[in-house]
Amino acid sequence: MDPPQPFDVDVYRIGHYNGEGATKITSSPRLSGLVQPAPLTADRTVSCHHWWLSWRLPVPSYWNAGAYVAVLTTADGYRSHIPFTVRDTRPADLLLVLPDVTWQAYNLYPEDGRTGASLYHAWDEQGRLLGESDAATTVSFDRPFAGAGLPLHVGHAYDVIRWAERYGYDLAYANARDLHAGRTDPAGYRGVIFPGHDEYWSAPMRTAVERAREHGTSLVFLSANTLYWQVELAPPRPAAPAC
Repeated sequence: MDPPQPFDVDVYRIGHYNGEGATKITSSPRLSGLVQPAPLTADRTVSCHHWWLSWRLPVPSYWNAGAYVAVLTTADGYRSHIPFTVRDTRPADLLLVLPDVTWQAYNLYPEDGRTGASLYHAWDEQGRLLGESDAATTVSFDRPFAGAGLPLHVGHAYDVIRWAERYGYDLAYANARDLHAGRTDPAGYRGVIFPGHDEYWSAPMRTAVERAREHGTSLVFLSANTLYWQVELAPPRPAAPAC
């Protein structure tokens, strides 16, 4: 932040919660803000992996699995958000997969009219918004999401979570990168739910899901535009989708 000022972090879990839509799980102490270096850009790929750490959140083992959002609020009331997923190893009927690879494909951070780029858009030196032919071909997970920090289309997933938890469905949670890396096995569930606009898939993601289907796992796709593009997730920091 520039100029630097104190800020707080409140962490919420997404769910029905009697219609509230989320509940606060924990809060940080008052933190000191600082001016971070400008994002690094190489061939339209934007990365913030060199930023300094402001606060680290250890996730206790007793937290429920689910979709979480850290809400950062500055002393003057400005807010930003950081979404993340908590997994666990307990058995469940259904696995809900959050489409974080697709979220990054659409992420235009820092959306400053100069350096931000997604797999769909970028800007030229005159500040004109360019189309897909001039957009990034690789995007990084080492950056915030544009705007207020929540991914484009994130509402699809959050609405499904709130509805499913309201009606008592037994859910486990993972994201697309977990599926890619084998950190979750979709064949271990009665069904796998893809809550919406899960457009970008790697070959290992598809293989894992097809294997689960052959073992009798039901697949639930709650939107169109699923499995539309194949991407590669390349190490190291962490995986970055490329077309």
